[in-house]
Amino acid sequence: MVIDVITYHNEAELFDLRYNILKDYVDQFIVVESVTAFNGHTKELEFENIRDNYSRVRYYVNEDDYTQEEIEFARKSPNTGGCERWMHEFLQKESIKKALTHLKDDDIVFIGDVDEVVEPSICQSPPDKLTKFKLRVYSYYLNLRSNEQFWGPICARYADIKNECLNHLRNNGETKNTHHELGWHFTNMGGLDAVKKKIFDQYNPDVFVNETYYNLENRFVKEDYIGRSNISFEIDESEWPQYLKDNKKKYKHLFK
Repeated sequence: MVIDVITYHNEAELFDLRYNILKDYVDQFIVVESVTAFNGHTKELEFENIRDNYSRVRYYVNEDDYTQEEIEFARKSPNTGGCERWMHEFLQKESIKKALTHLKDDDIVFIGDVDEVVEPSICQSPPDKLTKFKLRVYSYYLNLRSNEQFWGPICARYADIKNECLNHLRNNGETKNTHHELGWHFTNMGGLDAVKKKIFDQYNPDVFVNETYYNLENRFVKEDYIGRSNISFEIDESEWPQYLKDNKKKYKHLFK
């Protein structure tokens, strides 16, 4: 079986796009949603409101009820440096494994964020070893292409990840990276207010960079959302997924 696994946080339109791009190539979708945002603030469980619109979706709620052993593992990880905010994200990402215990060792598992979509052809012919995919990046709008170089989702047999740290597989250079862009990263979608909410939910500007959050109006669309000077944008629909090309009207409000 081919399994597509994501974490979810208030991204209904992006999930709809992802689902429709991949639905003919994936046997089961697994959606993992936590009761808090990455910044630790309590939030509503929002996927529950749309789950009946989609078939072959398994929904897992992460209650943030971590063991002391899990917390200590997150604290000592080089990915967190013991920072509470990064530990919280680390623990949520690791909770994905708790939603996969029904899988068989030979099942092929793709794991990423809802806005990270691999090409359907990859689902048809997945790699034979643990792989992280380079993606084309679109920022702010579905048709605003960025020059950012980005590697995101991973793919592996379940046997190769079930006893491993997912955070480390994705972030610590232990995984083979593709050289070519084999999917799409539709990041920071939904307009200025949505991007501000994302920054707050992920970073909490009180402990991150207040200037980034409060001056986003001056950066929005023209510059990178966190001020990286080497990022640029251009209108480009040429390498979209076929489903999006065929259904432009459905997502027109997300175009620039």
